[in-house]
Amino acid sequence: MTTMDRVTFDIAVVSFILSVYNFVEALMKNAKRLSVSIKHLYKLDNHVVMLIEFTNRSHLGISITSGELVSDLNKRVVLGETSRELFRYSNPDAKGKAFERSVTFPINIDPLRSERVLLLTEDDLPGFSCSYRIVLGSSRGKISKNVVLPAGHEDFVSLLEHLN
Repeated sequence: MTTMDRVTFDIAVVSFILSVYNFVEALMKNAKRLSVSIKHLYKLDNHVVMLIEFTNRSHLGISITSGELVSDLNKRVVLGETSRELFRYSNPDAKGKAFERSVTFPINIDPLRSERVLLLTEDDLPGFSCSYRIVLGSSRGKISKNVVLPAGHEDFVSLLEHLN
């Protein structure tokens, strides 16, 4: 093998290694990396208000289009389908808004960002002692995560303190 052939071969190998590196890096940056955390709960009639934090750790934005909680008893509870006024402020000028509403899907989350939202379940939860999985429909496919339900708040105002 001549020196020219050896240099050409070395350049080809380095180019191949760089191509593999770029491919793996792009896969990792653009993978669905969404974390879901239920921060607080408040029981309201036969519904549950949840303060949920979604964190998009991907370099691509994501839209969450539907959601449900599935218990280990296989009971499904839909969430985020209806919006309801949950709280009216006595001094709207201080807060900058007159009331808090539950959010409906879709929820858009920019790359490398988090969103905290109030979501309302369509039914009551079967129990707080069983384990749950949240199943989300998104613009990038189905996402299923195990979640832990925190203890519920007795007062809705104490839950509002945790909302950004």
